[in-house]
Amino acid sequence: MKNIFFLLLATVVLVSCGQDKSRVKAMEDEAIAIHDEVMPEMGTIIELKSQLMARMSAIDTTQVDSLNAFQSQIDNLIMAEEGMKNWMHSYEVPDYNKSIEELEPKMIQQLADIKEVREQMKTAIADAKTLLGTE
Repeated sequence: MKNIFFLLLATVVLVSCGQDKSRVKAMEDEAIAIHDEVMPEMGTIIELKSQLMARMSAIDTTQVDSLNAFQSQIDNLIMAEEGMKNWMHSYEVPDYNKSIEELEPKMIQQLADIKEVREQMKTAIADAKTLLGTE
C-alpha cells in the first residue's frame, strides 16, 4: 500500500513539474514571437531616424521648438532601438534542467521586458511618422 501511495505521489509531482515547465515554455515561445514580430521594425527605426535628421537639418536654427521636437523623436527612436539590443543581449534561453523556481521568475521578467520593448518601439515609430507627416 505504501508503495502504491509513493508511486502515485511521485507521478503527481512529476506531472505537475512538467506542467509548470510547460508554462515556462509557453512564455518563452511568446517572448520569441514578440521579438520576431518587432525585430523587422529595427530597419524602420533606422530609416525614420535618417528622415528625421534630414528634415531637422533643414529647419532654421531659430525654430527651437521644431528642432527640439525632432530631436526628441530621434532620441525616442534611439531608446527603442537600444531597448531591443539590450533585451537581445540579456536574453537567456531557459535551462529546463533547472527547477521551476529558478526558471519561472526569469522567464516572466524576460517576457515583460520584451513586451515593454514592443510598446516602446511601436510608440516611437508612430510618433516619428506623425511628426514626419507620413501617418
